[in-house]
Amino acid sequence: VLFRSAGIYRYADDSIQMAKDYAGDEHTNAHETLHALISKAQRYPTERQKPIVEQIEKLYKHVKKELKRQGVATRVIGGTTIADPDLPRRMDGAGENLTIGTTFFGEASAQAKAFSAEFAKRTKAAGLPRTEANQFDGSVYDIVYLYAEGMKRANVTGDKGKLAAERTALRDALAGIKDLPLLEGKISFNADRDAVKPVYILEVKSSKWSLLDTRIPK
Repeated sequence: VLFRSAGIYRYADDSIQMAKDYAGDEHTNAHETLHALISKAQRYPTERQKPIVEQIEKLYKHVKKELKRQGVATRVIGGTTIADPDLPRRMDGAGENLTIGTTFFGEASAQAKAFSAEFAKRTKAAGLPRTEANQFDGSVYDIVYLYAEGMKRANVTGDKGKLAAERTALRDALAGIKDLPLLEGKISFNADRDAVKPVYILEVKSSKWSLLDTRIPK
């Protein structure tokens, strides 16, 4: 079953068809049930006070329960937008073997572990409800250092008279970054100026994210 949280409604039909192609007709009822649940999710009222991950979590629990009832024992693959650090605990055991790809894993390196520990310390001191670092925290942290590295390489001065030229120089310096060691891992930019960084494949084991594999895009 392909459970794509990023654009779950838009991709629902494609996901169901892919599941049918791989699992066969014997699980048709399970696929139809999944489709019905996703369609039902489309009618959920907008609840601005709740993050979208809570809606996905609710839907996923229903899906997992129905798959178990029909004897479908397959790995469920989720999108990066459900890479919430405490999601496995909130699933009450229903998330076992849920698999995702994400660009940040708090235990991937000594630097990531140190960042996660400091993040927890500061958020607790501030009285914030979430104290575990996620992929967005890691990305924002690295973006600051990427800009700093680019400014250093481009010799940016901040002189208003050089604004246009230094913007171009900064752009070109960023494009030339290769294998810069940062929090998420070594980061480069390809010919299309897309960031190339490690993807951590995580799965839920004993109600927590565990590292299954690490992939480096080419």
